[in-house]
Amino acid sequence: MNGGKSNSQISLRLVVPGDVDLLAHVVALADRNKRTLGPMPRGAFPEFAHQGGLLAALDDRHGLAGYALFAVAKGRVRLIHLCVDDRFRRNGVAGQLVDFISRLHSDLTGIKLRCRSDYAAQALWPKLGFAAVNEVPGRGRSREPLVVWWRSHNRPDLFSDHEHEDAALMIALDHNVFIDLAIDRPREGAAESQGLEADWLQNQILNEILRLQDPSERSRQRAAESTFPRLQHTPEQHERASRVLRLALGGAAAAHESDFNHVVCAAAGGASLFVTRDEEWIALAAEATFTAVGVRTLRPSDVITHIDELEHAENYRPAALRGTGYSVQDTAALSETFLDPMLSTATGERRRQFRAHLRSIAGDRALTGHHVRSPEGEVVVAWATGQPVAGGELSVPLLRASRAPVAPTIVRLLLLRLRMEAIERGTDSVRVSDPHPGRVVLAALAEDGYVSDGTQNVAAVLDVRSTTAALARVPLAHPVRSELASAREGALSPQDSARLERLIWPAKLLDTTLESFLIPIQPRWARELLSLQDSLWDRSPVLGVSREHVYYRSPRGNPHCPARILWYASGTGRDRVGAVVACSQLNEIVTDDPRRLYSRFQHLGVYRLADIEARASGGEASALRFVDTEVLAHPVTYERLKILGGGKSPGGSLQSPTRISPVMFEAIYREGTRRDG
Repeated sequence: MNGGKSNSQISLRLVVPGDVDLLAHVVALADRNKRTLGPMPRGAFPEFAHQGGLLAALDDRHGLAGYALFAVAKGRVRLIHLCVDDRFRRNGVAGQLVDFISRLHSDLTGIKLRCRSDYAAQALWPKLGFAAVNEVPGRGRSREPLVVWWRSHNRPDLFSDHEHEDAALMIALDHNVFIDLAIDRPREGAAESQGLEADWLQNQILNEILRLQDPSERSRQRAAESTFPRLQHTPEQHERASRVLRLALGGAAAAHESDFNHVVCAAAGGASLFVTRDEEWIALAAEATFTAVGVRTLRPSDVITHIDELEHAENYRPAALRGTGYSVQDTAALSETFLDPMLSTATGERRRQFRAHLRSIAGDRALTGHHVRSPEGEVVVAWATGQPVAGGELSVPLLRASRAPVAPTIVRLLLLRLRMEAIERGTDSVRVSDPHPGRVVLAALAEDGYVSDGTQNVAAVLDVRSTTAALARVPLAHPVRSELASAREGALSPQDSARLERLIWPAKLLDTTLESFLIPIQPRWARELLSLQDSLWDRSPVLGVSREHVYYRSPRGNPHCPARILWYASGTGRDRVGAVVACSQLNEIVTDDPRRLYSRFQHLGVYRLADIEARASGGEASALRFVDTEVLAHPVTYERLKILGGGKSPGGSLQSPTRISPVMFEAIYREGTRRDG
C-alpha cells in the first residue's frame, strides 16, 4: 500500500518481556519478512526486550506498525532489524523508529548497521540520515557483500573506525546444532540454530559423525561437515584439556561422553564458545567447563542476543590467565628468529623488513625489550620501550601480538601498564611507532584512545584534575580538545565525561558532571579484583590489575552510573580499621537474575555462581562493571578519611556506596597517589 494508513496515529514504546501479546505480533511480523531480515530465533525477541533493545511502533487503530531491534555496544548502537508492516510503509514509520533510538541514546556516537548490497533497503538508509562508510564480505550463506551504514550523533568516536570489523568468534557446535544447520533444516527447533548462520563459525563434529551406524548417513554428514572450518589442535593440547575438564566434571564426564569430548576439542582448538540446545548439559556443566578450560556453553539464541558482549569477551578474557603459567620476561637481545612469529604478513610486512627493524631496536641501548611467554614457551606479546627525555614521550618502537586467544587480553593489560609507566616517568604521552603492529594491536590502540599520527599512534596521558588543566597540556592537534572545551562549559553528559577520562587516563576531570563515590568492598574481593596482596597475577605489573572487572552486590543502594569510584576495603588497614585502596571508573550497572549475570560476565573471572547468588536480594543481584583500576600506592586509612573530611568520615560507617564531593575525591586521590596532578 502507499500511504493507506496516513490518518492513523503512531506511538512508540520500548517492549518489555511481559508484553506477551505484543511480542507475539513482533515475531509474526519478523516471520513475514524473514527473507530480507534474516533468521532470528523467536526466543531472542524477549531477551532483546529484557535488554531494552526492542522498540515497537503502534498504530492507534490497527496494532503493530513496525519495530526496531537494536543493541548498545562500544559506545554506539547496533541496529539489527528495522521492519515496517506493508500497510504502513512510506508513511515515515521507519524514520520515527530510528529517530527515537537516536534520542534515547543521544549520548552515544551513533547508529551502525549492515545491509546486503543487493537489497532494496539500500535506497532507504540515506533518507534516514545514514551514510555508507564501508563494505565487508557477507557472512551469510549467500556471501553477498554487506554495506556498513552509519548515522552519526555528531560526537567524536576515538575508540575505533569503520574500516576494522570485529575479530571473529571461534565457536564449536554441538552435533545437534550442526544437524539443524547442515542436514535437517526443517526439523523442530532448528530455527534457533539457523540464526547462527555466518562465516565466522568454527566446529568440531567429526568424532560424533564417526559414531553414526548408518554408512550412507555418515557419508552425507561428512560431506556437509567439510563445508565448515575445522578447529586445529595438537595431541598434547587435547590431552591437557581432557585431563583438566575430567577433573572438574568428575563422573559427569563419563555419563555425557559426547558433550565432554566436544568441549575438550573446543578448548584444545582455542574456541571460546560451545553452542548447544542440550539444556541438561548446560545446567550440569556450563560453570565447570568455563572455570576449567575457559569455554562458555550457550544456547544458539543466547549467542545471538549477547553477540556484542561475546565479541568483547573474545578480545578481553582475563579469566583465561587465572592460575596459568604466563610470565613476563625481559628480552635481552631481540632475536630475529625468536620473534619471527610476530611478523605481520597481513599488513604487507616482509621478513627482511621485520628483521631489520628488530636489529635497529637491538642496537639502541636506550631501548628495553620485553615479552609475555605462554606456559608452553610461546611468545604471545612482545614490545620494546625507551627512556624518555625530560618533557618527551614514552616511545614504543615495537608492539606485536601473536594469534593466541589470550593475546588481545594481554595487549589491553599492557596498554594500561604503558600509561602507568608514562606517569611514573613524568611524560604526557605514549607513542607506538611500530610500522606494522598488526590487527590485534591496532584494535586495542583504537579502543584505548590512541590517535593516528601519520603511520604512528599516540595516546595523551594526562595526570590532571580539571578540564582547564587538560586543555593546557593536550596537544593542539588532538581531536579530544573540542570535547574538553565543551566539558569546561558544562555541556557534556556524565557519559561523555567518563569517556573523556578514559581517553586521557589517569585524568580526573573534577569540574565536570561525572560524580564520585566511595564503595565498600570485602577484603577477599579487594585482593582478588584489585590485585592487592595475594594477587592472582602478581608476577609482574603487566599481568597485575585487570583492565576490566565486575563486582557483585545487593541491588539496594547502588551508586549512579557512570561514576568515579574509590574502593574502601574494610579490614585491610592497620588494626583492621579499613582503608581506601584503589580508584576505578564505574561504567555499567546491570541488575538481573544471578544466573544471567554469571553467564554474561563470567569471562571477567573471579566470581562463581554461588558467590553471586549469595549477594542476591529478592532473586536479583547487581553487577557493577568497572574499568582502569589504579591501586593507590599509599592506602588512605579510615582515620585519615576523617581528618580529610574535617573530623568525620563521609557516609559514617561506610557500609554502602556513598557519594563524595569533588574536593573530597581530590584530597583522597592526592594522598593515595602522592601526586598533585
